[in-house]
Order: sequence, then C-alpha cells, then structure tokens
Amino acid sequence: MRTLIYDYSKLLGRIVEIVGTQSRFAELLGRSERTVSLKLNNKISWTQAEMLETSKILKFDKSEIPLYFFAQIVLLTICDGIVKVGLIYTLRYDPHSFHFG
Repeated sequence: MRTLIYDYSKLLGRIVEIVGTQSRFAELLGRSERTVSLKLNNKISWTQAEMLETSKILKFDKSEIPLYFFAQIVLLTICDGIVKVGLIYTLRYDPHSFHFG
C-alpha cells in the first residue's frame, strides 16, 4: 500500500519569513487557524484559489506554486500498516512551462 502526503515545510518557512506566524497567515488568507493547520497537516486539501492567494500573500510567483504545494512524501507500507520504507520525492518542473490559474 502507498500513502501520499505533501511536504509543506517550504511553505511553513515562507509563512514565518514573510508574515511571522501561522495565525497571521490564516487571518490574511481569510481562514481560521484551525483550517490552515488542517491544511498544513494534510488533513484537508488546498483549493486552487487558496494557492493563488497564498502566492500573493507570501510574495512568490505563481509559477513557484509547485515548489510550495506539491512536494510529496511517499510512505511505502506493508498491509498491517507498519512503515516499511519512507521515500521523499520533490516535484521537478520547468517554471517556464508551468501554468496555473
């Protein structure tokens, strides 16, 4: 069985760098702290509109959205749920050919 989760560590670093706290970021995004926390912890998904708004708030080009939202952590597990191998993959993309929004 393969479980896919996203690595938001780069996004978290940018939040701290640009707005200071996750709480302030949630306020600027127009979401509750709880909702942002759930999104950053892979419990609920980000919408395209939220990704675009995040790029504006955190001052990065929308062509960089994959770097912040689509870095993947893939955990390979055996049937009883025990983690057998943990592999980290990051998205490779050409910013000149990526289009968003």
